[in-house]
Amino acid sequence: MKLNDTQVAAVERQAQAKPLTDDNPAMGQLIEIFGDHTFYADSTGLLVFELVPEHVQGYEPGLYAIVQVAEWGEEGTGSLVPIEPKMLGGVLRLDDEAKDDDES
Repeated sequence: MKLNDTQVAAVERQAQAKPLTDDNPAMGQLIEIFGDHTFYADSTGLLVFELVPEHVQGYEPGLYAIVQVAEWGEEGTGSLVPIEPKMLGGVLRLDDEAKDDDES
């Protein structure tokens, strides 16, 4: 999913993560392979944030899961290898934060 500016700011505040920029040379290929998302890269690989489905037990509505969609290939190549998407366990609240901050 493509995050809006408020959601990107919430990720930066909560996870200290910055997204890949739209002018990144790999962006076209990433969108072609994975769809239109706000992408993040870390030591594990390529990450996106997805709204946790309401039917998933143990999670309250409105949380976004950190989902790994690719892992780094051979060491030193800088290449990403697509994997079966997997939730990494972390969740963030992205939609209500700006509103909550304004109310305090």
